[in-house]
Parts: sequence; C-alpha cells; structure tokens
Amino acid sequence: MNPFSNSEILDEIQNELSQFETTYLTKSEKNFFNNVPLSEKPQIKISYVSGNGDYSERILLVIMYKEKLYSGCISAYCAFNRKILTFRFDRIKTCKDLKTGKEINLYEYIIKNYGDIGDYLSFKYSKPLSIFYYVAKADGQCRKEEKEVIGKYFQKLEPNKQITSNSIDEALKKTELFSSIKEFKRLFNEYTKKIPDNSDLISLIQCCRDIIHTQKTIKPEEKEILDFFDKSASIS
Repeated sequence: MNPFSNSEILDEIQNELSQFETTYLTKSEKNFFNNVPLSEKPQIKISYVSGNGDYSERILLVIMYKEKLYSGCISAYCAFNRKILTFRFDRIKTCKDLKTGKEINLYEYIIKNYGDIGDYLSFKYSKPLSIFYYVAKADGQCRKEEKEVIGKYFQKLEPNKQITSNSIDEALKKTELFSSIKEFKRLFNEYTKKIPDNSDLISLIQCCRDIIHTQKTIKPEEKEILDFFDKSASIS
C-alpha cells in the first residue's frame, strides 16, 4: 500500500512543506522539486545509519535535494515520524523506488529524473566536460563561442535533449578544472583509454580543436594542447 496516497496525508505533508519552505529554504537555493506535484515527488524506502550509529528503515517522500550540504543530502517527509527530516547521502545504505520496487542510486535517480540539463550533463559527462573546460580556459577565458562548440558536441550525443548555452554554463560551474597541462595530459590519456570506439575519440579531439580555433590567435598553451593531440592520436 502506498503510504502517500491518502488525501489527508497529502494535506498534512503540504502543510509541513509550507512551513519547511518558509523556515529553511532561501530564495537562492535550488530545489529540483519545486514544480513537481506531491504525488510525483520521489517516494523511496531507505536503510539509514545515523550519526550515532543507529540503524533504521524509512519510508520517505523526497521534498528537497541539497548537493553542497553534507556533500549531498535530501529533505524528506518521513512516514514514521510524520515530519520533514534531513538524510545524508553518505549515510544511506540502500534505497528502493517505491513506485517500481527497484533498488536505485538515489543521487543518480534525482539528477536524471528531476535535475536540469546542466545537472544531467555534469553527472553523465564529467570527464569530457573537464577536458573541454581546460581547453577553453587555456587562453585564460571560456568564451561564448567556445561554449557553443561544447554545446554542439553534447547535442549530438543527446539529440532528444535541448542543450542551450545556459545548460553548458550550469554544467561548467560544476566542472573541475585541471590544475596544469601535465595533469590535463595524464587524465586525458586515462579517460581516452576507456573509449572503445575510435570515432568517439576523434569527435572528442575535434571538439577540442574547434574550441581552440574559435579564436584567430593561438596562444602557446593552446599550441601545446594541439601538439599533444597530434602526437597522441596522429590526427591532422
């Protein structure tokens, strides 16, 4: 039986949610579930270990996701306590989607089903984004034209999603920037060794080239990247 199907329970949750948003949610905070009806918010069962080491199982209706607090956590209405509580990802041991009965990775589930395109890209394509970001910033800036090139690359990979400049901006904000050309080369080689299809590698490198060639003048840092590609992939 769905614990959140009763109209009285839903009214109770809505009242709790209104108080919660007024008390805890600032205007600058991003809530993936703002425009999602209560009946469509994630309904999950988790096993959880508290900070004191106490084990419990919880039936939850997820109200909010915060990626920075405690390195990721949710606020959720607990069917047992009948109040909104906070649960840290690193203390969730198992998680099941109540609607499907399947075990899920809660973070992945939230990003894929409720996050925006920028969140989705940063989750699914973190390594290519890091590569493109370093190449774009090699001359000291990440310009609009360079972001457009990056957007076109991902649009080909995700033809059913609408990828905009804002999407790329949001994804790059979450992207780690390599600290040096040495680190870039090392991690590039590590990542590309895992690419099974050579055509995918060619597309990745071509995107990097296109990013650099959005500007007429090629700076020494960019020339080093191009030389690295020539040597490692023998692509002219």
